[in-house]
Amino acid sequence: MKPLQIDALKSGYQPRPLALPSAGRALSVLVAAGAVLWVWWMLPDLWPTATQNAVWVWWPGALLGVPLANLAVFLGATRPLGANLTTRPASLELKHLGVLMLCGLFHLFTFLPWLLCLAFYLLFALDGQPLLTL
Repeated sequence: MKPLQIDALKSGYQPRPLALPSAGRALSVLVAAGAVLWVWWMLPDLWPTATQNAVWVWWPGALLGVPLANLAVFLGATRPLGANLTTRPASLELKHLGVLMLCGLFHLFTFLPWLLCLAFYLLFALDGQPLLTL
């Protein structure tokens, strides 16, 4: 029989090792942001007779919605999953890496085209010939 260690019987705060963030929670943030952007993209098609009015509502939402969706995905999914890459890369499971790669693809395919469209619009607007007139 082994004697009990005295340190094991102490009460109070005992720090635990940091747990990995949930891949399911990160994936749900990613799916929710994608669903919101998809609904916003389909919004002008919901009212085909009022497309002119829908365009006026759609463009400000597109200009604000894409960066806000990227910020939500970054804060809710990419940053928590990516924070463990430097501290414990071996402990990341395949599902964590898969969700992290999906987050990276989401950022690449939503934010980069948004930045390019905004840059081209500003270039043409500064030249006096705006690319898009509403």
